[in-house]
Amino acid sequence: MAPPYVTPAIPGSDGYGFTPEPTGGFPAVHQQHPEGLIDGLARSRVDEAWRQEDGTVLLVQVANTGHPDVPMRKPIHDEIQALIQHVTGESAFVPIAPQAEWVQPPRKTGAPKTWIVLGLGKDRVAELVRLRVLSSVWITLFFYERKLVIPRYLFTLTGYTTNHDDDIINSIKGAFFDDPIFSTIADLVESRPTLHSLAPHDAALLIAASVEIRIDQLGNGNMQAAVFCDSPTGNGEAWKIWRAELMKLPYHSRFNPTAVAKRIELCLCCHSADHGLFPYLTKNNVGTGEPILSQ
Repeated sequence: MAPPYVTPAIPGSDGYGFTPEPTGGFPAVHQQHPEGLIDGLARSRVDEAWRQEDGTVLLVQVANTGHPDVPMRKPIHDEIQALIQHVTGESAFVPIAPQAEWVQPPRKTGAPKTWIVLGLGKDRVAELVRLRVLSSVWITLFFYERKLVIPRYLFTLTGYTTNHDDDIINSIKGAFFDDPIFSTIADLVESRPTLHSLAPHDAALLIAASVEIRIDQLGNGNMQAAVFCDSPTGNGEAWKIWRAELMKLPYHSRFNPTAVAKRIELCLCCHSADHGLFPYLTKNNVGTGEPILSQ
């Protein structure tokens, strides 16, 4: 069984080089649900972050690190502070380590992993969020704005052996245009304000047409399909119920056995719900050490 979290060995550094952005950009990190970034955080920390002026709060996650043990908190804090100061030139900000609600004994599984950074200027927060990833030999950080959104990632289907004639893609997309899925979409679209101008059936067609499939081949040759779709609802709780119902369904296709949704578990390295493989970490310090944000 995998450990509940992983902590890296972080050496001190007096300069940074950054992994060049790969062709097409760094792959997206997908949250498990709308509250993914604040999962497990103490309510007082969340309330404090949301009391700050819009655009002044940065949420940060660290690659290969979940909830840091006490001995690792200071080294990670210092690396986050040093990297952000290096690329922004600012120093009057503070990273706050992930703080869980007080329970005894302290939780390991499910403990929070998001750092809250207060005190940066709005322009700096915006530019770091735009960059999204800074990957160095010392530490890799993922940057997010203080905003909770319904994710496009739904789940991953397993059990496929072939994509002959686009069987995987066509069968999954077709399922969203048929019942029972299509009718659940039609029932939910009226709760999404941006779709109010459309008739429910037309709005449901629009949502079903937004389905995208990414096929991944595993080391044993089997295939799995990550399913992405615009939300039919603006309500996060309703979306979670809808996604849970979809995960219970069998997904049939012409050339494959029945596929089923696997349990969603966050990647221990990148914290993404879809378990992609990411070129974030590098053994080569390829950067120049110069600040990369505009001054």
